[in-house]
Amino acid sequence: MKRIWCIPREERWPMVIVFLYFSLLNGLFVVKFFDKISPKLHGGLWYYFIRYFHISGYDPKAYSMITRWSTEYDVYRHPLFNFFLYPFYWLDQGLMRLTGVNCVQWIWAVCQVILACVAYHYLYKMLREVLKLSQTDTILLTGLFFSMAYIQLAFVVPDHFSWSLPLLLMVLEKGGKRMLAGEPLKKAETGLLFLLVAGITLTNGVKVWLTALFANGRSFFRPTFLMTAVVLPVFILAAVSRYADVTFAQPRALDLLKSKKKTLVVPHAESPKDHVKKWIDTETPRVPSLVENMFGESVQFHQEYSLGDISNPKHPRPVFVSYSHLWNYAVEAGYVFLFLFGLYCGRRERFMQLVLACFCVELLVHVVLGFGLKDVYIMSAHWLFILPIAYSYILKRHEVWLQKGVRGILLLLTVGLWLYNGSRLVNEWM
Repeated sequence: MKRIWCIPREERWPMVIVFLYFSLLNGLFVVKFFDKISPKLHGGLWYYFIRYFHISGYDPKAYSMITRWSTEYDVYRHPLFNFFLYPFYWLDQGLMRLTGVNCVQWIWAVCQVILACVAYHYLYKMLREVLKLSQTDTILLTGLFFSMAYIQLAFVVPDHFSWSLPLLLMVLEKGGKRMLAGEPLKKAETGLLFLLVAGITLTNGVKVWLTALFANGRSFFRPTFLMTAVVLPVFILAAVSRYADVTFAQPRALDLLKSKKKTLVVPHAESPKDHVKKWIDTETPRVPSLVENMFGESVQFHQEYSLGDISNPKHPRPVFVSYSHLWNYAVEAGYVFLFLFGLYCGRRERFMQLVLACFCVELLVHVVLGFGLKDVYIMSAHWLFILPIAYSYILKRHEVWLQKGVRGILLLLTVGLWLYNGSRLVNEWM
């Protein structure tokens, strides 16, 4: 029997490059903050982490939780992620007793490198086995994906996006294979995938249901399937969220109020309805958000306010930052045009329709409702994979001249983004 974690020979050397590159980035990141975080903290206080950590809107909650476990993440938006980090808390406690310093950064860095390799593995398998691309085109498109600015950053910073991306790619890869084989996703399988994916980020659970709907067709609406794959997992997450709120979040919020630590952000004090109201933003302009942030900053960093945080009280980053050079906008126009052309080429393909439906979930949440729109680029790991998938359908066309031209453009874009984004991150943390 083939082992689950067996990596195909053709995939090994590219994965070695991914491993070494993200090991370098995470190593630089650890060294950058090590003297401020690791030797001084044994309590994991949130205000201490946030004092030194302001990177592009990401939160250092994972650092705080692994140092001293609590429900830092919203128990309604991230029902299970708090508990996923609990074993790492005990690991850090043991290492602190052995070494005398807080090893949270090293623990997280190891996790990030592993997660980057897992994400690469599932994206590679998807392009190779579901979309049937050649080995050369698969390596090109996976290289392009990992050259994008906020894909690289997601696998360094202490936030939950590096956990969501491998799971989303796994769901799409599994669903794509079932669609090719004409086989449905099983009830228990769909329910388990929903618990994992939605347990980290609730809205991503919809993408599991969409995958099951495309793979299963009308059988998705059978009562037994709906009860097992939809109703039961939702009930479990709702029960876990409520339990975590009553048992951990509300007492913690009361303790913080009693101690009068006003510098702390007190989470989970409101009801779920109050949370939903805070998620909607009708004031932020949509067109600049799409140009500068969603399709701009997500793929290529801006030159000014590099890695700046709009919530930084001392040096806030403006919501909209313009590129210093026109060629950045020319590059953006190029990959967006190819993206739209790829959607056109794959418009009749069910897998492309599935991925587009998942992307529309992100558009609904961020662009229509406005959740997180001011720094929407930090959510790039939830949707940027649609770009290489769309490009795949251009490379699958029969026109040889078109394939060669697009392949050349994508190669230039990949090399350019690796040099541009990679150099900016390395220079930032050297």
